[in-house]
Amino acid sequence: MPTKTSTEAILAEIIQRFGYQIIESQNQLLGVIKDLFAKDTLTLKLLELSIKADIPRKVLSVSSNSDIIIQKKVLVQNLIDDCFIQREIAERIVSLWIFALNPKSETDIMHIDTAESNLQSKCLDCISAELLSHESNNSLFFAKKNNKWGMIDFYGKELIPFTYDNLHLYQGIAIVGNAGKYGVLDYLSDRIIVPLIYEEITYIKDGFLKVKKNKKCGIIDISGEIILSVKYTDIINIYDKKDVFDEVAFLVCNKGVWNKVNLLGVVNRFNKQLIPIKYDEIDHDFVEILKEEGLIRAKKNGKWGFLDKSGKEIIPFVYENVWNFKSGSAFVSKDQKWGSINPFGNLEIEIKYDEIWDYKDLVFVTLKGKSGIYSEWNMDLKYDGISDFNENFSAVSINKKWGYINQKGREIIPIKYESTWGFSYGYARVKLNGKWGYLDKTGTVITEFKYTDALDFDDSLFAAVCINKKWGIIDRFGNEIIQLKYDDISNIKSGFFLVQINQKWGYIDANGKMVVPIKYDQIWVEKDSYIVELNGCFGLLDIKGKEVIPITYDSIYINESDS
Repeated sequence: MPTKTSTEAILAEIIQRFGYQIIESQNQLLGVIKDLFAKDTLTLKLLELSIKADIPRKVLSVSSNSDIIIQKKVLVQNLIDDCFIQREIAERIVSLWIFALNPKSETDIMHIDTAESNLQSKCLDCISAELLSHESNNSLFFAKKNNKWGMIDFYGKELIPFTYDNLHLYQGIAIVGNAGKYGVLDYLSDRIIVPLIYEEITYIKDGFLKVKKNKKCGIIDISGEIILSVKYTDIINIYDKKDVFDEVAFLVCNKGVWNKVNLLGVVNRFNKQLIPIKYDEIDHDFVEILKEEGLIRAKKNGKWGFLDKSGKEIIPFVYENVWNFKSGSAFVSKDQKWGSINPFGNLEIEIKYDEIWDYKDLVFVTLKGKSGIYSEWNMDLKYDGISDFNENFSAVSINKKWGYINQKGREIIPIKYESTWGFSYGYARVKLNGKWGYLDKTGTVITEFKYTDALDFDDSLFAAVCINKKWGIIDRFGNEIIQLKYDDISNIKSGFFLVQINQKWGYIDANGKMVVPIKYDQIWVEKDSYIVELNGCFGLLDIKGKEVIPITYDSIYINESDS
């Protein structure tokens, strides 16, 4: 029996969870489908068409396998006539519902298995050893043949001819290129939406595309309509109506005086300057900061200051550097010294410190090599080093020994260790007398200090440890659950481990069970699969380690543009 595709598995899961009665409630079924396939717009559209054409209910009403053969042809023709879709796609949709609603239907299982075999054989015949990726719905593939890109469907039918030098998929469209010129086409109909006239096209977000022509940039939408004139040196960001300007706005860049300096500003789609194009730098992702604090940091003539959303300069441009405002305060620097100001530009912390940073309600400062927590009344700068906070703890050092303080600045774990790392899932690795061990947030040691190397705990509360260049795994109680026998361990995630012996890689679980044999030159772990390399060739394994794409290709990439 063939392996179910992800779409088939999801449909079958819907039936298992809600029962066959959901088929009788078209609105409820549509609602569930919209939730589950929200990010896969193509599959969602096709499934919606099939539900509105009553395909699932008609499939469910068929009583025997022999009737399915006859009824399937009728349903396929109904979809073709009523929804104006290609026969191959209609057959695929009906097969999906038959598989989900009648999983023991050997006739249709054989049909799907044959279709998959046909696709694989067609790929082997014509895709110059480079089947590079497939969409998340597992029914459309973009591929390369004779050094040209095109697209094929589940049955091997060419949807986009193999005529393009470049091809990338985004939100139901394909950006295609030939001879250095780019355009956009609808990959379901192979219809050109935007002619191949641009030097570059980049998908930005929300259906907007940045285009470049004659070294100038503009914005078009996926229908090809020009949204922002092609006249700017660059377009750096897009802000929608829900952001701060009550209209779609664009952070743009243009050449300044004598064409030597790039200047930034914000314009609307009619090229009206909302923030004048005269700044050396403007914080690109200022939306949330502006909503919360009301000010944007920017740089003009080599100095930093702050603007409001109308472009009015609120705090003078006199600082060497500034941080964004946070809770009504911003760190600023002059003459390589740091302090802080309020939104009116008044000093809160004198500008005299070598470094300044914060964590939650604490402000840390460094002066003449000593660091501590800032206080107006009783400040003790006693630490030689203070690390970043992890899980509300920071490592601090005095005289080359390390310990930990909590988010209130209290020393919780004694300053006695030779080296420390940040906490990870409640545990930290620390070194004492030249060996590594682990402790929890109370300072309780959970392992002996005997390891020559160690890694952080992962989300399943396992950690890799090493003695004399051999690696194994411990649990959160310090038990060695996997013997220290591997040359290397990496990519620890959710109780699975990538392991190496004699330059070959495999994958094991927390019980030491082999998921992927230790025989590959390289393994790259994807969301639901593994890309593997063996003797210079690439293939794909599923989550259980079964080979789903033969290890015969020059390269393989997972396309996540629509996921």
